[in-house]
Amino acid sequence: MRRHADGRPLIFDLAARVFYLDVAGGSENCVFLAGGGRSGTTWVMEAINAERDHRVVFEPLAAHRLRFLSGFHRQHYLRPDDDDPYAAEVMDRVIQGRYRSWWTDQHNRTVLCRRRLIKSIRANLCLGYIRRRYPEMPMVLLIRHPCAAASSMLKLGYGGHPLSQFLDQPALVEDHLAPYEKMIRTTIDPFERRVVRWCIQHAVLFSQLREGDVHLMFYEELCDEPHKSFAALYAHLGMPFNEPAREAVHRPSRLTGDHSEILKGAPKVDAWREGVSSEQVTRAMKILEAFGVGDVYGEDDRPDRRAVEARLRANGTRHSH
Repeated sequence: MRRHADGRPLIFDLAARVFYLDVAGGSENCVFLAGGGRSGTTWVMEAINAERDHRVVFEPLAAHRLRFLSGFHRQHYLRPDDDDPYAAEVMDRVIQGRYRSWWTDQHNRTVLCRRRLIKSIRANLCLGYIRRRYPEMPMVLLIRHPCAAASSMLKLGYGGHPLSQFLDQPALVEDHLAPYEKMIRTTIDPFERRVVRWCIQHAVLFSQLREGDVHLMFYEELCDEPHKSFAALYAHLGMPFNEPAREAVHRPSRLTGDHSEILKGAPKVDAWREGVSSEQVTRAMKILEAFGVGDVYGEDDRPDRRAVEARLRANGTRHSH
């Protein structure tokens, strides 16, 4: 009988994708995990659900996969105070798990689901809205170096999505992208387009979120000190960092590619440099500076956590006046 990496027969996983009962209720029993593509969100998702006690909802904002999202963009922007009834209905349906889909249920491994774990790499442009609408729901944000994420995406063949999807959203252009419209339209190099995408996604969320809105995590910190980082995450979620959780920390996710350093043991933070030239790094840094997010990541491999925390703290101070 075929088994998953943790020894569980795969037939059980297949059954759980169909024959599950979601009794988690509303957002009070839900965790929302957000991040960019190739930032480690699936790894964190599986670690949170190490004891298989959550219904895992995988990428519920993938507009090209789900019919009820026909009015949404693949990277949909919402202002924190948006009052569109359609957006509210969509988000309520997502957060409350009021649908079944082979796409969103593909990673579910729990039959009786008393909690819900939503994982999305397409929510960065509406995290402020989600936070304001569901204030009691724990939110986790995972960030990775833009060059590392871009390199990983291109290795998997994800380099062709146009940036026009961002410019096709008038509110997003008005609120954030007008100063960068020319750069967005004229960037054609696949690697640089991926970096621009990262900048858009993160510049928006850095402007929307406030201190305390999310539990902030960085991929590089997960690699450097996995037990410390995951223990802090579990404490934030009110969950014990027990033996199943510690084992899950070192287990490759189901979406880990053949090139991943995780398969070789402790992942190397700087492994992406093997496929990225110094000229590409230099151009990427110029793009980050142009978007005003150059304080988060520089040419060094590690993030500046304090810079992000200062941004969120400043947002909270600004909104309190």
